[in-house]
Amino acid sequence: MDIVHDSICDVLHPIIPEYVDKNDWKTQAAVYYLMLSVGGALFYLFFAGLSFWYSFLYNSDKMFPPTIPKEGLWKQVKVEITIALTSVWKMAFLMWPGAFFSHRGYSKIYKEWPTDFDGWFYFAYSTVAFILFTDMCVYWAHRGLHSKMLYRRIHKLHHAYQYTTPFSSHAFHPVDGFTQGCPYYIFIFLFPFHNVQFLAMFVIVNMWTISIHDQVDFGGVLLSSTGHHTIHHAEFWYNYGQYTTIWDRLCGTYKPAVKTHDLWTGERLPVKAE
Repeated sequence: MDIVHDSICDVLHPIIPEYVDKNDWKTQAAVYYLMLSVGGALFYLFFAGLSFWYSFLYNSDKMFPPTIPKEGLWKQVKVEITIALTSVWKMAFLMWPGAFFSHRGYSKIYKEWPTDFDGWFYFAYSTVAFILFTDMCVYWAHRGLHSKMLYRRIHKLHHAYQYTTPFSSHAFHPVDGFTQGCPYYIFIFLFPFHNVQFLAMFVIVNMWTISIHDQVDFGGVLLSSTGHHTIHHAEFWYNYGQYTTIWDRLCGTYKPAVKTHDLWTGERLPVKAE
C-alpha cells in the first residue's frame, strides 16, 4: 500500500507542494483515506463492471445466469452499486487506521527483497500463511455475521438479492466490510510480510471477491468456488469460506457446488438429471 501512497504523493507534490509532504502524518492520513475510499470505489466500478460486461453482456449466451430475470437485472445492479458506493466512504474510515499505522511503521511490513534461500522460502511460506490465516478469520467473522443479532442489523444488506452479480461483491454495510476486511491487516501486525506481497494480495482479494459473485462456476473441491458462494447466497447457512472449503468441512457448514461451465471453453455444461 505504501507503494501506491508514495506514487500519489510524487504526482501531487509538484502541483500543490505546500500541502503534500509524504513524510508528514497529515498527508499520509489524507492519502490513505483517499486510496481506500475513492480508489476503492474506482477499483470496484472498473473490475466489477468488467466482470459484469464479460459474463452478463458480452458472453450472455454462455454465462448469463438463469437465476436472474433479465427484466430485473438493471434494477438489481443499480441497487447493488448504490449500496456499495454509499458504504465505501464509511468503510474506508473504519479500515483507514490499519493502513495508516502500518505505513507509520507499527506493522511487520518489510520492504527489502530476500537475498538467500531462507528469505525466499519465508516469502513463499508467508503467502500461503496469509491465505490460510485470513481464510480462517473470514470464515468465523462471516459465520458470526449470520447470527440472529448481527444478520438483520448488518449482513442482510449484502443479501439484498438471493442471486448475485459481480456488483454484489462490495455491496456491504460498512461494519460488514470492516469485519471481513480487518483480518488482512491483523495478519501484517502479527507476522512479517513483504510490502509488494501485501499490495498484490489486496488486489487479488478484491478481484476474487468480485469473481465469486458472477455465478460462473468452473469447479472446486478445496477451493471455495463461485458455485459454493452462490449456494451461500441462495441458502444462507452453508459455505462461509472465502478461499477454501476447509473450515466449512471442519465445522459442518459445507455444501458441495455443481460445476456450471467448462474452464477452457467457457461453455455452459448441461444440467445433470437428479
